[in-house]
Amino acid sequence: MSQDRYASKFEKCTNILKTYQEILEKYPDDNGNEIKEFEDMALDHCKSSISFEKSMNAIRSYGQDVSENGPEKDHNVAKSKMQVKLAEAEAEAKKENPKNHHVWREIFSKTQDIEEVPSSSKRKNKKEAVYEQLDDSIMCSTSFTAPIDPISKLVIKQPVRNTKCNHVYDKKSIYDYITQSKKRARCPYVACENNALGPQDLIEDCELEDKISQYLSTQPEQESSGSSPNEDSD
Repeated sequence: MSQDRYASKFEKCTNILKTYQEILEKYPDDNGNEIKEFEDMALDHCKSSISFEKSMNAIRSYGQDVSENGPEKDHNVAKSKMQVKLAEAEAEAKKENPKNHHVWREIFSKTQDIEEVPSSSKRKNKKEAVYEQLDDSIMCSTSFTAPIDPISKLVIKQPVRNTKCNHVYDKKSIYDYITQSKKRARCPYVACENNALGPQDLIEDCELEDKISQYLSTQPEQESSGSSPNEDSD
């Protein structure tokens, strides 16, 4: 298979995975089986890409050797050298962590971004508080992005955090979901293994709420009104 043809097929498969992810987010799996299958498919997809890329590098390396030193006169020797390079490439591919692949990071980036909400240091005195407030303001206007609720797909305004898996949701959205799902409620983030969710697992995150408020105050009116930053592009 040519590299261009593989790239085209790989992109199509990636888009299928993203569509599957959207379906799982919209209709959460009750028992977690579909989420596990989705993770396995994503891992296999990334492993396949890594293996193909390493093999192509091996072929290019062999081609460069031939270009510099000339072709082997003995066909069996040439074949043997190529097989050695491919075997080395496959061994390198197996050492790679598929979860470091750009596609895996792209698919699961939303979960990671929301998990990595920075925390402020404790205020010790008024002077330090002023500097910290300034730092928070700068951070919110440059690097901070308000998290998106996995259910409503809107910017979270009243964040509550799951004490089990540390994921964040909008208060109204998650309580409505728990009420509707009853005992079948689970964390609505794709690939999260937390398959039991109740009101007792949720706590308000006032620190994050302050950051979101600061962030929204610097944004255009349509975003601060509660719409998702990506909503207009759909």
